[in-house]
Amino acid sequence: MSEVLVSVIVPCYNQGRFVGEALESVFGQTYARVEVILVDDGSTDDLEAALKPFAGRRSLRVIRQENRGLTAARNRGLAEAQGSLLQFLDADDWLDPEKLARQIAVLAANPEVGLVYSDYYLVYNNVDLCERDTVADRCDDPFNPDLFLTWWIQGVFPPCAALVRTEWIQRVGGFNTQLQAYEDYEFWLRLSAHGCQVRYLPDRLAYYRQHDGSMTADSQRLHIALQAARSELARQFPDKVGAAMDYLDSIYYRREMQLRGEIEALHAENARLRDALTSTGEGPAPTTLS
Repeated sequence: MSEVLVSVIVPCYNQGRFVGEALESVFGQTYARVEVILVDDGSTDDLEAALKPFAGRRSLRVIRQENRGLTAARNRGLAEAQGSLLQFLDADDWLDPEKLARQIAVLAANPEVGLVYSDYYLVYNNVDLCERDTVADRCDDPFNPDLFLTWWIQGVFPPCAALVRTEWIQRVGGFNTQLQAYEDYEFWLRLSAHGCQVRYLPDRLAYYRQHDGSMTADSQRLHIALQAARSELARQFPDKVGAAMDYLDSIYYRREMQLRGEIEALHAENARLRDALTSTGEGPAPTTLS
C-alpha cells in the first residue's frame, strides 16, 4: 500500500488534561502521513491552553461546534476527513507508536479486508495498565473475519483499537446519533453485517482510558444503551442476529460438554483414590459428600 493518508478523528469535550497525550501519540507514529481532525464539542475547560503546543502543526485541524455529544462529534470528523483510512481516537486515549504502521501493513497485504483492530490496554486511574481483559479474554474467536458472529454478545473493542477503510464508512454511514452509548458497538457490527471483512492483530497497540469522568462509569445507563443498540441491530439484520445466536448456542454446548467431561473425570479419579485407600487398609474410605 502506497503512502495513503490516514485521518485521525479526535472528538473532545472537556478533556484538556488528556488531549495532549492523545495528540502526541498520533504525531509520534512511525507512519507519518496523517491528518488530525480534532472536534471541540463545546468544551468549557481550558482546551486552548492544552492545544497551544500544537499550534504550528499544519496536519492538525480544530473544528468547533456547540455541544452535541460524542457521536455527533465523531460524525462531524467523518464529514471533514480526507484520508482513505480512518483512525478514531477519543481525547482521553492514546496509541502505540507502531499502531498505524502495523495495521496499514495488514490492510496492504489483505485488500479484501475493510477493518483491522488490535488488542489494547485498559488504563485505570490514568496510569495503571490492566494485564487482564484482553480481546482473547473477551472473545471466543477474535480471528474469525465475521465480526457479527464473534462479538454480538461480548461487546466490542474500543474505537481507538480500529483502523478502517473510509470507503466502508461511505457505504454504511456514520455513527447512530440516536444511541446514547454503545454507538461504536452498533457501528462495527453494522459494518460487518454489510459484508466488511475484519482482521484481528493480537498485539496491544492502543490504550483505552477509564476514569470517573468517562462514559463507561455509569453501568445502568450502559446496560440500557446496549439493549437499545442490540434492538436496532435486530431490526436491521434479523438474519445476522439469528445466526449469531445459533453460533453462541454451539459455543455454550461445547463448553457444557467439556465441563461435563471434566466433572466425570474428577468423579472417576475420586473413585480410584477411594478404592486405593480401602484396598491398602490405610483407614476407612472417605465419606461421600452429598
